[in-house]
Order: sequence, then C-alpha cells, then structure tokens
Amino acid sequence: MRRFHRRSLLLTVKATCLARGLIEDDEEWKRTTDEATTWMIPRRLRRLFVRIFFHCQSVHQKDLWEEFKDEMAEDYSRREGLSRGRARAYERIIEMLNAEGWNLADFPEMEQRIITLESINKLLEESSSIAVRSYEKLNAEQKEIVDAVLDSINTAE
Repeated sequence: MRRFHRRSLLLTVKATCLARGLIEDDEEWKRTTDEATTWMIPRRLRRLFVRIFFHCQSVHQKDLWEEFKDEMAEDYSRREGLSRGRARAYERIIEMLNAEGWNLADFPEMEQRIITLESINKLLEESSSIAVRSYEKLNAEQKEIVDAVLDSINTAE
C-alpha cells in the first residue's frame, strides 16, 4: 500500500471532491475579495483573507493570494516598495493565522515562511519609527489629543 504524506492526502481529497462536485471552487471567494477591494482598507482585506482560509474551506489559497496580494499589501507598498510591501503583508497574514491557532503549514499550497523573533523585533522597531515620524508631523492640538488618548490607554492597563 502506498503511503501518503498527510498534506498530500489532503490535497488529493480536495482535488477529488472538487472534481466530483462535492465542494465548490474558489470563484465565490475570488468574487468576495474582488468586491471587498473596492471598499476595504488593506488591513481589513488581510483579515478577510485569513477568515476565508479557515472558515470558507478555500481550495487554492495560493491563487487567491497571488490574485490579490497587491491590494492586501498596498499600505506597506506605498512606504516600502512593492516587493517589501508584499513580504510585510504576508508576514502579517502569518501572524493572524497564528493568533487564530493555525499555522501556515496547515496550508501547504502557500509559500512556507518562518517568522523569527528577530523579524518580529524588526517589525516592531519599524512600526515604532513610523509612529514617531507621524507624531512629529502633528500640530500642537493634534499632539495634545494623541497624548490624552495614550495616557488614557496607559492608565487603563
């Protein structure tokens, strides 16, 4: 008897079910994501993408990523360029999957990447730097409001 790797078996079962009409293809999720690109900000698109992964039983997640990666990475791409923006968006998707108790390895069709503590620290440093630069651009009244909000958050913890 031929032994199958668990992921290979999962892909084979999905392909068989798709061919027999027992499950649908990803057209519904492509239409949903396409429509969402007209009104959702990239952060929300990434969240939708993650939800489709584990709630909607998408068959070809990689195709969905390839088709909409630019829209999901638009916020990062504006600041960091297309290639780095896509990488950052993908890292965020991995983080969201992990936060939901999933692992990228659960979706073998997707490019497998490991997020290290070093890369997380780098992202935090970059985010902090962006926040400082943004704060410096505020006028006095805006800074006062931001300071009040941050003080309120810090005292609530």
